[in-house]
Amino acid sequence: MKNKIKKVFKNRIFICILTALVTGTISVYAVTYFPSNQVTYDNKTSGLKSSDVQGAIDELYNTCSSAVQAGDYIYFTVGGGASSIIYRVDINGSNLQLLYIVQAGDINNLYVVNDYIYFTVTGGTVSFINRIDINGQNVQQIYSQRGYNIGGMFVTNDYIYFTLTGGTVSFLQRINLDGTNVIEIYRINSDINTIFIK
Repeated sequence: MKNKIKKVFKNRIFICILTALVTGTISVYAVTYFPSNQVTYDNKTSGLKSSDVQGAIDELYNTCSSAVQAGDYIYFTVGGGASSIIYRVDINGSNLQLLYIVQAGDINNLYVVNDYIYFTVTGGTVSFINRIDINGQNVQQIYSQRGYNIGGMFVTNDYIYFTLTGGTVSFLQRINLDGTNVIEIYRINSDINTIFIK
């Protein structure tokens, strides 16, 4: 048996076929590699200012404050101050869609749960929790608070948990997904920055 294997490895035809396979594999890999300066990018539909791929990646990285994947989409926010925008894009990066714009406010804490997008908006002295359908329709303000900032937020299949901070006091609150039944869970004389529930 060993002699047969040695004969196969010494056979010139086998060596030629093996060489062709290795060379072909390396060639195919080399052909599918594209340097970034050879990839084209068109900013007409994205709304970004950048005109090349690296600039668009950098612009999204520097302005994107929240992002989440749900199903076949990635939802993310861009902007702040003058306006904030919620976008949706396929997970492969195609079909960018503008879903919602907030004028004069910052969108934060983006969650997609049960066919809704939940997000917080902070502008001036008022903070809000809003929700919209996953296609960007039917915006609803489900909670608002004057004089306190909504910091962290976490949305489960049953509740929205969020923090309120103002002055020297912070609160951990819970409400139903439709904004009803606000419950104070915890109060502390310090800042609660983020929350996570597992």
